Amino acid sequence: MPVSAPRDSTIAIVGDGFGSLIVYATAVYLGFRPQEITIYGPSDNPVKTYQQFAFNLGQTVLRSESESHFLPADWPTFAELEAWLAVLADERDTRVTRI
Repeated sequence: MPVSAPRDSTIAIVGDGFGSLIVYATAVYLGFRPQEITIYGPSDNPVKTYQQFAFNLGQTVLRSESESHFLPADWPTFAELEAWLAVLADERDTRVTRI
């Protein structure tokens, strides 16, 4: 990543990992404009490390559980929604008359 001169910011985030993404998303959610936030770090992709881990595991879908959501009290979790969809799909299949 090319080096650029520091700029005046309302919020400066030191570090460019997943934590910086959470701070950035929270600040924007709270009303700060993206132009008011500067992230200092060498990477331009905050989830690069996690993408590599997922790739190494063969994971193709990133599904966050409630303990790692950006904002607290997200319910139901993605895993619960996916499980309920599977249950409902099975119920629909059992009601179909099979030959």
